[in-house]
Amino acid sequence: MEKTKDQYIRRLTILDASELSQLAQSTFVAAFGPKIHDPQVQEKFDDYVQHGYAIEKMKALLKRDDCWCFGLMEKDSLIGFIQCSAPSNQSLKRGEDCLEVDRLYVDSNRTGEGLGAKLLSYAIEHASSLGKNKVWLRVWCHNPDAVRFYERFDFKEVDRAADKWNHPGDFDYVLEKEIKKAT
Repeated sequence: MEKTKDQYIRRLTILDASELSQLAQSTFVAAFGPKIHDPQVQEKFDDYVQHGYAIEKMKALLKRDDCWCFGLMEKDSLIGFIQCSAPSNQSLKRGEDCLEVDRLYVDSNRTGEGLGAKLLSYAIEHASSLGKNKVWLRVWCHNPDAVRFYERFDFKEVDRAADKWNHPGDFDYVLEKEIKKAT
């Protein structure tokens, strides 16, 4: 991606773990915290935020060969990121020709600026460069804005899966997009 207005995308490294941890935690809490109303789910949520986005966890993630975290930088500060996984690290087995988008987070003060679209486009290009035919992801059933966002990129619902919190009645949409391999 070309640098524009001091914005650029680059692969994150272990040196970015602290900033990645902070952005992931704050964005996750802002996006999903207000939607949690069940005390048992709240307990799981709080534990996930504390442990799932811990700096050491982010360092381990950034060291993996089958996972890519790309950061959207502005004036050398992280304002968004997208995490993609090869089949060996995917949450569901969708095939060797697929790349999973695990996370797409943008600073909650910056939503609506097209930053998520930049990151998603970058990930789709990355999948194509790896020779993948499809990009897929999971979206929580109580996140209709995210579903609409991905539908604008021609993602289609292909399945449903148990949600992370195992709350009765909740599920994740499994969305998929066919892409062209790079030639």
